[in-house]
Amino acid sequence: MRSWKDSGDTCSYYYQVDIGLIVGQVHQIAHTKIWLAKVYLDYTDEKYLGQYITNESARQAVERFWGIRERTLEHMETTS
Repeated sequence: MRSWKDSGDTCSYYYQVDIGLIVGQVHQIAHTKIWLAKVYLDYTDEKYLGQYITNESARQAVERFWGIRERTLEHMETTS
């Protein structure tokens, strides 16, 4: 199971509840109203999903990425 943890008003982390591993992040770019969404694929690799107009749409992008990733055959083969 995954959940969001807010870190102030400008940043939120998406993490795996059971082990506390951060797998995604959304944050405001500088002092703008633009939100950046990214996911962490492993300890050294991250992927930027895009820039969004709201915090909610950025969060949905991160959740959608992991939802699709969990349903792909490639992911299932590497976790078994």
